Amino acid sequence: VEELYLVYAVQMLHGVMVAGLLLGGPLYLAAVIPARLRSTGQALLSIVGVAAGGIASNAAAGWLLEHVGPNAPYVASGLGAFVLGSLVWWIVPPPEVSALDSDP
Repeated sequence: VEELYLVYAVQMLHGVMVAGLLLGGPLYLAAVIPARLRSTGQALLSIVGVAAGGIASNAAAGWLLEHVGPNAPYVASGLGAFVLGSLVWWIVPPPEVSALDSDP
């Protein structure tokens, strides 16, 4: 029963992360990309984030399961998330104030 509370907490954090990405990604793109390219940016975010990311992560997880073991995908994704989360301030450029006011 105690393990279920851990699962609930992790799932709540996962929900916050997904909601943050689904809301934050388009808002960030709206602030960074010029107004005339926003629909293209949204399409690329969807293609790369959902389609290509899903295919690549499933292929990598399958390879890790076959060649390393059943815990490898979880360890690799946890370490990858930690590294990317730590480097997000250097990877993602901050939006400029002028880009926020560029709507026609």
